[in-house]
Amino acid sequence: MRMQPKAAIWKIGVAIGLAFMADAALLAAEPEPSAAVFGVAINVADLGRSSRFYAMFGLREAMKNEREVALSSSGELEKGAALVLTKSDGQTAPNRSTDFGRVILTVSDARALAKLAAAAGYEATRVIEPKQPSIAAVIVFLMDPDGYPVELYQPTAKQAKK
Repeated sequence: MRMQPKAAIWKIGVAIGLAFMADAALLAAEPEPSAAVFGVAINVADLGRSSRFYAMFGLREAMKNEREVALSSSGELEKGAALVLTKSDGQTAPNRSTDFGRVILTVSDARALAKLAAAAGYEATRVIEPKQPSIAAVIVFLMDPDGYPVELYQPTAKQAKK
């Protein structure tokens, strides 16, 4: 039995209308909340000194005002995580009694950057060489100008491909 052209057009119209209604219902639904890591904020005694320290490792100024400087690898806040340096209120050194952890920077050559830091007066406190399979990275630890621990993390070529 062959369908009449008017009936076929009507059924196609109904199907299209239902599809639009389903799409509208999906669009009207509340989106699920989500979060992403923006970065780390630390208190520092001297914004300029700390900015120069982190610039040695390739971080560039993405935002600056009289109390804060945000640094990122791209120099833009929208592209990647940021390290936010915040001027301590009237303190010569920030209070680190909360034991925040460390700043971790993924780097292309940890040894070369450790030499650069040493030339600027920041000696490495520990260097870990890759030992397969337990450690697949060169890791250098040092302290920033305000005493925060910094880890320079260089994944090995094998690990970086994963």
